[in-house]
Amino acid sequence: MKSVTLRVGRMIAVLCIVIIVVAVSLQYSTTPTTASGRAFEPTKGCFWREANGRAHRYEIVTYYKDVTWNQADMLAAQRNFRGVRGYLATITNGSEDWCVRTAILNLSGLRWPDATGAWIGANSFATLGQYRWATGPEKGTLLNRASFLWHTNQPDNNTEERCVGYMYRDGWVAGNNYPCDSVVTNPFFHDKMKYFVVEYSAVGSVLN
Repeated sequence: MKSVTLRVGRMIAVLCIVIIVVAVSLQYSTTPTTASGRAFEPTKGCFWREANGRAHRYEIVTYYKDVTWNQADMLAAQRNFRGVRGYLATITNGSEDWCVRTAILNLSGLRWPDATGAWIGANSFATLGQYRWATGPEKGTLLNRASFLWHTNQPDNNTEERCVGYMYRDGWVAGNNYPCDSVVTNPFFHDKMKYFVVEYSAVGSVLN
């Protein structure tokens, strides 16, 4: 009887240890499931400074699933870096355009599927076929072709594709218009719209 009791006691002890190990494992292996909860990734973006001293830093965020433009807009506004609140990137000159396109190209390499996109802060919600910046200090201003490189023959299908992102295609990155919401239900876009570009802008050295 004593040996049986001892054996049962050992089994209970082992079971308790297993439960504790599993609980600890679950506690430390859990990762955030929303982009707003993830740490800033400085290697997945770029930085530049205007002549007047204003600094701009960009972060290419990888979401855990396909994301609509509106979701990306909301998630970008929830992010901050060193106390500076983010917003979906607005591209208003060639330096910004080159900076972000190069960062996306460096991140994607040859791993992204063709036609993969990363949302930025422009859409044609106000006027069909007229793309404006909808976020940041440039909110309401027209997207300027002289400072933003579109892919060949883009934008197209202006009725259905009213939101703007950078697109990786044929080994290079440029602008493209996408359907704002159906990217999460259209099989063609499966795993292709999991990215968005967040911009942080501030005077001084806080973003260095």
